[in-house]
Amino acid sequence: MSNTVSIKTDFHTHLLPDIDCSGRPEMSVKLLKEMKSAGIQNVVLSPHFYPQHNSNVEDFLARRDRHIGALIERMEAEGLSKIELLPAAEVLLCQGLEKLEGIEKLCIKGTNTLLIEMPDLPWSESLYDSIKKMRDRLGLEVVIAHADRYGKQNALSLISRGFKVQVNADSTVSFSLKRTVLDWAKQGYVYALGSDHHVHSSSKSAHYKEFPKANGVLAKYADAINERSLKLIGK
Repeated sequence: MSNTVSIKTDFHTHLLPDIDCSGRPEMSVKLLKEMKSAGIQNVVLSPHFYPQHNSNVEDFLARRDRHIGALIERMEAEGLSKIELLPAAEVLLCQGLEKLEGIEKLCIKGTNTLLIEMPDLPWSESLYDSIKKMRDRLGLEVVIAHADRYGKQNALSLISRGFKVQVNADSTVSFSLKRTVLDWAKQGYVYALGSDHHVHSSSKSAHYKEFPKANGVLAKYADAINERSLKLIGK
């Protein structure tokens, strides 16, 4: 089953025990083994960062990195190698987020790529302005997380403003959303694919099915999306 996917970066995951999932470390490792078997080479670890709760970026990063270290130890103990973990965060957008001290440290490590989650609708122009300031003033490469979740017109309002988008694998194989995601991929709007996988206490959460299926659906555009993803993670 090795090397079965063309898009080799899972750009959006929630695998870290005790910080952004309820599963045990061994379940996270089990899922990572399935990812590796499917051909995934890079996994973006993107625990939720909520500015209203995590106003201190350094405290969040210290906690995140402790859990990444523990996960790596578990991986090494089980002989899991050749899959790269990329520390990052999924940052919930709020008005004035560009003013948060240390916002650039929430980017994918070693890059200026920041994964942004949009808040509940409706979105004000001041929210759009905050993203633009992060991109244009701070020089951050903003990627909108799971744009497929916001509705076609809302997603297009982001795309029309020049923001890059990540789509979720489950939407790519969804009967209701598949056509929309394929249309975006055809037009070159899709920059990354993510499983948005959360590891829970149920063993079923350690299965990795939608991402490989989504690769098949996106086959015609997968190589281009893979190249865009690699640039965003600094490869």
